[in-house]
Amino acid sequence: MTGDSRVIDLDEAPPATGTRRVSRDRRPSRRRTTLYVLAAFAVGVAVGGLGARDARDVHPEPERPQIAALVSHPGQSRGVVSRGSDRVELDAQLMVVNAGTVPLRVRVLDSDRPGLRISGNPQVSTVRPMRTAAIDVRVLVPCATALGVGPEPLYVRLAVQDESALISEQEQPLAFSGSHWQEQARLSCTPPGVAGD
Repeated sequence: MTGDSRVIDLDEAPPATGTRRVSRDRRPSRRRTTLYVLAAFAVGVAVGGLGARDARDVHPEPERPQIAALVSHPGQSRGVVSRGSDRVELDAQLMVVNAGTVPLRVRVLDSDRPGLRISGNPQVSTVRPMRTAAIDVRVLVPCATALGVGPEPLYVRLAVQDESALISEQEQPLAFSGSHWQEQARLSCTPPGVAGD
C-alpha cells in the first residue's frame, strides 16, 4: 500500500470544522415546546376576549321591543249549568294566549252581546309570554247561536294590565263555530230524538 495513509483515532474528538454542532442540552424538549404553544394560545384567547368585549361595548345589542299581544278562544265546556227553552248556560273555560313579549294580568269582564253572554270572573290570571291560561267562565248561549243561525262574530271583553300597571279594556272576537262551547250547547238545544247536523 503506497502513499500517505492516515490512521483515525476513534477515541479522539474530530477536529472543529466550520459547521456548528447543536448541543443536546440546548435542544428544546418536547414538554417545553408544548408549554410554549399553550402559553401562546392562552395569550391569544385573552387578547381576543378583550377585543370582543370592547366590540360589544362599542356596539351594544339592541333591546327587544316590548310587545303586548293577547289572543283568546273558547276552551273546554265542562257541562251544562242550566237549560231553558231557547238557551243553555255552560260551565266553560276561556283560553287566553299571550303572544307578546311581556307578562300580562288578565281578567274576564261581563259581556252581553247579541248571540252570547259571558259572566266575568273576578280572578286575575297572570299569563307569561308565549304561554296560555285557562280562565273559568259561565257562558249563556242562545239555541239559535248554538245551531249556527246566530250572529257572528261573537266577542269577549277582557281587562288587561301590563308591566307599566296600566289597565286597558279589550274586546276580542271569539271563534265560536266548531268549538267545544258550540258542540255542548248544540247537543243541549237539540230536541230529543232529533239528530244534529
